[in-house]
Amino acid sequence: MNEVRSNAAGDSRLEELERLAPLLVGAGWVLEAQERLLRGMLVEALRRTAANYTRAGRLLGVKRQAIQQMVARLGLEGWAKSVRDREGGKGHVRG
Repeated sequence: MNEVRSNAAGDSRLEELERLAPLLVGAGWVLEAQERLLRGMLVEALRRTAANYTRAGRLLGVKRQAIQQMVARLGLEGWAKSVRDREGGKGHVRG
Protein backbone atom coordinates (compact mmCIF):
# COMPACT_ATOMS: atom_id res chain seq x y z
CA MET A 1 0.00 0.00 0.00
CA ASN A 2 2.84 2.43 0.81
CA GLU A 3 4.41 1.76 -2.57
CA VAL A 4 1.23 2.87 -4.31
CA ARG A 5 1.13 6.15 -2.37
CA SER A 6 4.79 7.00 -2.91
CA ASN A 7 4.55 6.21 -6.61
CA ALA A 8 1.51 8.44 -6.98
CA ALA A 9 3.37 11.26 -5.21
CA GLY A 10 6.37 10.72 -7.48
CA ASP A 11 4.17 10.89 -10.58
CA SER A 12 2.61 14.08 -9.31
CA ARG A 13 6.02 15.69 -8.77
CA LEU A 14 7.20 14.59 -12.20
CA GLU A 15 4.10 16.06 -13.82
CA GLU A 16 4.68 19.34 -11.96
CA LEU A 17 8.32 19.49 -13.12
CA GLU A 18 7.30 18.79 -16.70
CA ARG A 19 4.76 21.60 -16.50
CA LEU A 20 7.24 24.11 -15.03
CA ALA A 21 10.34 23.19 -17.07
CA PRO A 22 9.56 25.38 -20.10
CA LEU A 23 8.95 28.36 -17.84
CA LEU A 24 12.19 27.92 -15.93
CA VAL A 25 14.57 26.87 -18.68
CA GLY A 26 13.14 27.51 -22.13
CA ALA A 27 12.36 31.18 -21.72
CA GLY A 28 15.80 32.18 -20.46
CA TRP A 29 14.14 35.04 -18.60
CA VAL A 30 16.68 35.05 -15.79
CA LEU A 31 19.61 35.57 -18.17
CA GLU A 32 17.69 38.24 -20.06
CA ALA A 33 16.88 40.09 -16.84
CA GLN A 34 20.50 39.83 -15.71
CA GLU A 35 21.69 41.21 -19.04
CA ARG A 36 19.26 44.16 -18.84
CA LEU A 37 20.37 44.91 -15.28
CA LEU A 38 24.06 44.79 -16.24
CA ARG A 39 23.48 47.03 -19.25
CA GLY A 40 21.53 49.54 -17.17
CA MET A 41 24.17 49.71 -14.44
CA LEU A 42 26.98 50.04 -16.97
CA VAL A 43 25.24 52.78 -18.96
CA GLU A 44 24.47 54.75 -15.80
CA ALA A 45 28.07 54.47 -14.55
CA LEU A 46 29.38 55.57 -17.95
CA ARG A 47 26.96 58.51 -18.06
CA ARG A 48 28.01 59.67 -14.60
CA THR A 49 31.70 59.56 -15.53
CA ALA A 50 31.51 60.89 -19.09
CA ALA A 51 32.40 57.35 -20.23
CA ASN A 52 35.68 57.26 -18.30
CA TYR A 53 36.22 53.51 -17.94
CA THR A 54 38.50 53.77 -14.90
CA ARG A 55 36.04 55.91 -12.95
CA ALA A 56 33.05 53.85 -14.09
CA GLY A 57 34.90 50.78 -12.85
CA ARG A 58 35.40 52.41 -9.46
CA LEU A 59 31.66 53.13 -9.23
CA LEU A 60 30.83 49.51 -10.03
CA GLY A 61 33.69 47.99 -8.04
CA VAL A 62 35.44 46.40 -11.01
CA LYS A 63 38.64 47.03 -12.95
CA ARG A 64 38.84 49.20 -16.06
CA GLN A 65 39.49 46.10 -18.15
CA ALA A 66 36.18 44.60 -17.02
CA ILE A 67 34.38 47.78 -18.12
CA GLN A 68 36.12 47.58 -21.51
CA GLN A 69 35.07 43.95 -21.91
CA MET A 70 31.46 44.66 -20.91
CA VAL A 71 31.25 47.65 -23.27
CA ALA A 72 32.58 45.50 -26.13
CA ARG A 73 30.33 42.53 -25.31
CA LEU A 74 27.25 44.73 -25.18
CA GLY A 75 28.23 46.64 -28.33
CA LEU A 76 28.38 50.02 -26.59
CA GLU A 77 31.72 51.25 -27.94
CA GLY A 78 30.17 53.81 -30.32
CA TRP A 79 27.77 55.05 -27.67
CA ALA A 80 30.58 55.41 -25.10
CA LYS A 81 32.70 57.34 -27.61
CA SER A 82 29.83 59.70 -28.34
CA VAL A 83 29.38 60.33 -24.60
CA ARG A 84 33.10 61.10 -24.23
CA ASP A 85 33.04 63.41 -27.26
CA ARG A 86 29.91 65.20 -26.06
CA GLU A 87 31.28 65.69 -22.55
CA GLY A 88 34.67 66.78 -23.81
CA GLY A 89 36.44 63.88 -22.08
CA LYS A 90 36.05 65.51 -18.65
CA GLY A 91 35.58 62.17 -16.92
CA HIS A 92 34.24 63.63 -13.70
CA VAL A 93 31.79 61.73 -11.53
CA ARG A 94 28.34 63.24 -11.41
CA GLY A 95 25.92 62.40 -8.62
